[in-house]
Amino acid sequence: MLKTPNESQLLSFLKKLKKFILSIEVGESLLLPALVEQRELIILLERSNDRIFKAVIVQTDAESLKYHAVSPIEHMPHICYRTCLVLKEIPKKNVFDDVFWMALYNMAINYHVGDTDKFYDVLLPFLTGMLEKSTLYMYVCLFVCLYVCIYVY
Repeated sequence: MLKTPNESQLLSFLKKLKKFILSIEVGESLLLPALVEQRELIILLERSNDRIFKAVIVQTDAESLKYHAVSPIEHMPHICYRTCLVLKEIPKKNVFDDVFWMALYNMAINYHVGDTDKFYDVLLPFLTGMLEKSTLYMYVCLFVCLYVCIYVY
């Protein structure tokens, strides 16, 4: 998908991804690569039970680690970042939501400064249920409008 990125390849990829995500059984996990602001990260998606998932965001880029927990007291005078961010109790409906995955993987083919902020401040809170769906849809609609204005006209 990244050799010649375009929207049709993204849609094809998302259809295949949805099949993999829907097929995760209780106790199984799926390892998903992602690219945000041209920085690689890994998402480990695990199904805890019929209704709940857990996601582990593995990030090693120093710039993006500012969103992860730190342990300054234990390792003074250095700050140690936790490279894994664990999100528990993710509702199944949020994991199965196409808009989340489209927004995430659209970041891989359409690089924009500030995508890391959107990933941590908008997408992950939506995934955990801490952000209303209408807010995520608003961001996606704004993104699509900007994309059309910039690339089509």
